[in-house]
Amino acid sequence: MEQLMRLMDSFSISDKKDTWEWQGNETDGFSVKGIKRILQELRDVSSLYAMHWFRRVSIRCNLFTWRKEMDRILTADALIKRNIQVILDGCAFCDSLVEASGIILRIL
Repeated sequence: MEQLMRLMDSFSISDKKDTWEWQGNETDGFSVKGIKRILQELRDVSSLYAMHWFRRVSIRCNLFTWRKEMDRILTADALIKRNIQVILDGCAFCDSLVEASGIILRIL
């Protein structure tokens, strides 16, 4: 009860009509561009998709490496992390560890 009372102390009640206020960019008001800019400032994704592509290697190898870096190879380990049921979670190659992209790349 005391915690509720402390929370209620921070609120003020008045007879004024309720209004919505945008606090993102006070000069221009609300805009989708403003939201996008705020979200980009909060999360730096510039290095997530940066990869050096090798011209001498086939596009399939480059894509496979990129998917490995992004943790997008559909191994049992990756599927379990995404809450997808997997019947066999053992590695098809060594049958002792959980199937993961690192193990597959070491064997190949």
